[in-house]
Amino acid sequence: MKNDKLYKIDSDFSQKRFGQTDFGGIYHSTPHISETPSNIEELALILKKYNEENTPVTIRNTGHSTNGQTLTDGVQIVLEKMKKINFDEEKMEVTVDAGVSWDELMNAISLPKYCTKVFPNNPGQKIHVTGNASVGGAGFYSSKHGGLWNTVKRLTLVTMTGEIIECSLDKNKDYFTYALGGFGRIGVIADITLEVVKSKSHVLSVLVFYITA
Repeated sequence: MKNDKLYKIDSDFSQKRFGQTDFGGIYHSTPHISETPSNIEELALILKKYNEENTPVTIRNTGHSTNGQTLTDGVQIVLEKMKKINFDEEKMEVTVDAGVSWDELMNAISLPKYCTKVFPNNPGQKIHVTGNASVGGAGFYSSKHGGLWNTVKRLTLVTMTGEIIECSLDKNKDYFTYALGGFGRIGVIADITLEVVKSKSHVLSVLVFYITA
């Protein structure tokens, strides 16, 4: 039975727009302007506007960079409001917007009934799926399935000039290849479609204890 309901969810992870820091807590900055598009079209218009004004922008998702890459005192584009999730149970694929976390994705596809082939560390993490795909993507099951990029079926790329490009191995293959693990150098991955599989009868978990000074 096909289940292609469009999920819209409110994030429980709220980005701080002022006094921001990176994941390591080393770098700090406050953006002068913070733009928060709620869909791909708004993102494209914002990028086009600042490109035409020759104004640099910085993209921020969950801010998991460790050297201040998502921080700026200029224009920052925050992707947290782009929250659509579309799970097609018949095709066994899920499409998520840039503001969707792994935890939200897994809830939408009914973990533990289903899961994606590769996910980072544990599905409860708040890091966002498209940001993860932009910087790489490896998890417990990468030894079997490869990196996250090997499970991506398609994506929508928005270039810094505001062009919206649909990408896959069959369509705009070069954009598709260089967007995955490309650190956003050719544009923003605005949404992404991943393979979904039935979960196995066992779950692998790791518990780590550590002390911080």
